[in-house]
Amino acid sequence: MSVIFWPFDPAIINYGYGNAPGYGGFHNGIDFPVPQGTELRATASGIVRNVNAGVKDGWGVDIMTPDGWKVRAWHVSAFLVPNGSQVNAGDVIALSGGAKGTPGAGNATGAHLHWGVALDGRLS
Repeated sequence: MSVIFWPFDPAIINYGYGNAPGYGGFHNGIDFPVPQGTELRATASGIVRNVNAGVKDGWGVDIMTPDGWKVRAWHVSAFLVPNGSQVNAGDVIALSGGAKGTPGAGNATGAHLHWGVALDGRLS
């Protein structure tokens, strides 16, 4: 059984999961306001999948756990571990991003971490 941790402690959430006014659709994660370049630690142990999702979603890191969970960290500005690496919860894996116009930000308009959890590829 995987153990999944919050990305920050204490955690400040500035945008929640679900249908939210002003977002323009379903927000499939939780946003944490953190400065650009904040070290992001793996919130679960597993295999890293670095993703360049293009213009809309930007860059992200997915950690695939042995029992089928996907833990996502998106709008990152730099990948610090190679694709396919095995990581342990707590390892530094990326730097946060999201500031408009910076590498990996996608359509984000301010520095933050977009974090989410999915089981078997289905966002929950």
